[in-house]
Amino acid sequence: MLMTMPAADSDKSLGFDFMGVEKTIIISGVATGVLADLQALRVKLDNLCTGEQVGDQLSCDFYSTINVFVQEVETHLEEGAPYTKLNYRLQLVEGKQ
Repeated sequence: MLMTMPAADSDKSLGFDFMGVEKTIIISGVATGVLADLQALRVKLDNLCTGEQVGDQLSCDFYSTINVFVQEVETHLEEGAPYTKLNYRLQLVEGKQ
């Protein structure tokens, strides 16, 4: 947020960071398999984004273990031969409760 200081020139503003730094992590991929299994996976992914999240631990090679919340879930199911695939994208945000 930019804020002009009282009794100062209007072109001299100060920037304030009230909300802190936010780290966003995006995980995307494609799962293949039987239609029923992919539909079940789709439901599980969609159910991650609820208003009652308590946070989950994310640990991988390039991060230390951090607490994350699901911000957005996108899924797209494509039926076809020889296999069916589910494209997914999870947007996570680091946070503490």
